[in-house]
Amino acid sequence: AGLISDHLRIESLVESEKLKQSVSDITRMMERILAAFLAPHAPAGPRTRILAADTLTLADMHAVAALPIAGVAVEAGNGQNDAVSRILRVPFVHALPGLLAAFPDGTPAVLDADASRIRTAE
Repeated sequence: AGLISDHLRIESLVESEKLKQSVSDITRMMERILAAFLAPHAPAGPRTRILAADTLTLADMHAVAALPIAGVAVEAGNGQNDAVSRILRVPFVHALPGLLAAFPDGTPAVLDADASRIRTAE
């Protein structure tokens, strides 16, 4: 997981478009390998929960992959968010300050990744 983080950081620093594309290709390949590794740990049955956290990194993927989650919302944002979303294959919203205070454990909620928001279920 640290390698992917390093590649994401390198990708943002590289100026050559050809080199940037190569770094991007390698990063996506590593994401697919990690997703394949985690696939056997994916829970069977419906995914009905939204995981709310202060942060979530690629290092957390092994534990998170076994949870029956339908989406992820985090208070902080980082360069790994897109990778986390692709690996988990669930909607992912980040940079939601006050998320954990507004949505205590068990609060029914709806995650709208297209609008980058979460709201209480009606």
